[in-house]
Amino acid sequence: NSNKIEWMSLFAEYENEPDQDIARVGVKLPLAFFNTKSQEKQIARLEADKADLLIRNKNTQLDIETNRLQKQKQTLARLKDQNTKVLETEVELLKMFEEGYKIANINLLELQDIKNKVIETKERLIQIKTALNQNAITTNYMQGSYNE
Repeated sequence: NSNKIEWMSLFAEYENEPDQDIARVGVKLPLAFFNTKSQEKQIARLEADKADLLIRNKNTQLDIETNRLQKQKQTLARLKDQNTKVLETEVELLKMFEEGYKIANINLLELQDIKNKVIETKERLIQIKTALNQNAITTNYMQGSYNE
């Protein structure tokens, strides 16, 4: 394909001089015999190398992001477990204080403070679960799978 003729031009001219008539006919075509298109091949090779490097770069970025998301998921799971244990302890403490309030009329402010701590712990658990869900969505998107 490097030696095919890409274009050609046909022309004709006629001149009428007083002492002579001149007619010319010609064909213009590029000499494809010496055109090896080495520049075009080199450009195509460079473009292919560029595309390959861009793909490798994107894959590296995806791997880094996937590793970051995995570490974040592990950290959030540990945090969720810790907060779940804290919530269980606080709920048990709240039950004890409620029983104590019913029996001995202990300080109402302490009971309210424990209830507020339970609510704060539940809020943290909700935030952690939301972060875990967002992490799963982002991970699935990056891996090309559907959301869970």
